[in-house]
Amino acid sequence: MTPRAFCFALTCGITSLAAVWASAAALPFADGTFDVVWALESICYAPDKRDFVREASRLLRSGGRLVVADGFTIPSSLSEPDASFLRTWLSGWAVPGLENRSVFERQLGEHGFVGTNFTDLTGRIKRSAVRLFLMSLWAFPLGRVAQLLGLRTGVQTANIRAGIYQYLAWQKRIALYGLVSARKPSGEATDGRDLGGMQWASAES
Repeated sequence: MTPRAFCFALTCGITSLAAVWASAAALPFADGTFDVVWALESICYAPDKRDFVREASRLLRSGGRLVVADGFTIPSSLSEPDASFLRTWLSGWAVPGLENRSVFERQLGEHGFVGTNFTDLTGRIKRSAVRLFLMSLWAFPLGRVAQLLGLRTGVQTANIRAGIYQYLAWQKRIALYGLVSARKPSGEATDGRDLGGMQWASAES
């Protein structure tokens, strides 16, 4: 968690914070420690998303809520051209892969989550995606020249190229940006809106 995030949490009245450097698939906390587990654009970096879902289920108390905001693929299977396109984009950002939306929802159910809600927020990120796309369009040729001159690495150039591909992936509807919430069952239903006094865990990239 960055200093800026700490400051924002303090302005929201959250004063008990701790930052832990660990794998989201093996966190150093006891079973049932948290009321809320949320992951913001971070589970995409997990090689196997099931490991994260399993760990979130372990960490949550009964009635606890999981919230995930991330990219997901849409088709149940991708054509080779689309799969290659996706790999080019994601490799530039060191992302091993995006989980398929339907597969992720099924994984939640397999690990005991109920009340899963999936909201497509791709339209909400359009302005940022377009801005990054336009910046990357003019920066990519400069990056290539700088790479040929030995001033930049191929990794840096691929990172710029990914900024172009991300927008095209949203446009081609290969992927979407989704907000997912699900609940660990309990005897008493909870809507997860009141965070006062709750213990929560955050996974961030």
